[in-house]
Amino acid sequence: MYELPPSITAPAYFTALSFSYIETFSIGRSLAAIEKQAAFKAEYKELMQKRIRRISFTSKDEKRIWEVESLMNSLYSLYDVHGGINYAAERTHTFNGNHVRTAELLHALQIPVLDIPYYMCAPIYRDGVVFYDVDGNVVSMLSVCLSCYQLQIADGRSIDADCATYDHLKKFFIDLGHEVEHPDVSGGESIRSFMRDGSAADDTP
Repeated sequence: MYELPPSITAPAYFTALSFSYIETFSIGRSLAAIEKQAAFKAEYKELMQKRIRRISFTSKDEKRIWEVESLMNSLYSLYDVHGGINYAAERTHTFNGNHVRTAELLHALQIPVLDIPYYMCAPIYRDGVVFYDVDGNVVSMLSVCLSCYQLQIADGRSIDADCATYDHLKKFFIDLGHEVEHPDVSGGESIRSFMRDGSAADDTP
């Protein structure tokens, strides 16, 4: 049975970071990403019809079906299967390690973890940050869901963060111009809504 990697806390993640600069990404929101997703769906439909009819259907077509299916399912992913930046992730800003925006991000990650939000909904990672070393090599990729309040890094580990961390992250991305879902809802308000209604803010794509 597959076991999820153990989670770490946001302050522990921050402590382990050593980087030179960051890039921020808005995921699955751009017109280009939506158009590519539509093209993948059309290609997938055509390939499946070709497979059913068995007309000139080759092993290459079979391989392409799995590739396209993977691409369709990665609309809200920061990174692709090869560890690079995903087609749906649009870079919005680049900041060096000493920039005020970088300091805002790091402040959010250093907040002590006292009140962790827990939801049963599946995360939709629409925002992300990639950390690079001085030579431009990727140090870490941080995916952010501001609806279900979840953080994940590229090795599959979740990051446990305080409600206040998500409030700071939401403000961080909004200030950068990201079209963040439910911009007026704070982490604490979302938890109270969950306790009352049994669900987090609806973020169905």
